[in-house]
Amino acid sequence: MEFYSLDRLTEQESTPFEEHFLLCEFCRDRIQACDEFVAATRTAASQLVRRETARAATAGGSTVIRRPHPLTPVGTTSSHDPSREDSDI
Repeated sequence: MEFYSLDRLTEQESTPFEEHFLLCEFCRDRIQACDEFVAATRTAASQLVRRETARAATAGGSTVIRRPHPLTPVGTTSSHDPSREDSDI
């Protein structure tokens, strides 16, 4: 379900989910909650980047802007690379 909300499924993989959601109110509610969470997380990450960019501009560009960690669906192996934590945007 998380991959569906993150648009990480092919059209062929998405079709069975979409057909099921038409019939199953429980799963439809879960996917709506998942979609809302993803949207809120993306909005927060975007606001953070804008705030840090503005802070760097007012500080003469000396502030390091860190990349937000990529979203990883629940139950999957994270692709988090600790070496990217200190990379600049």
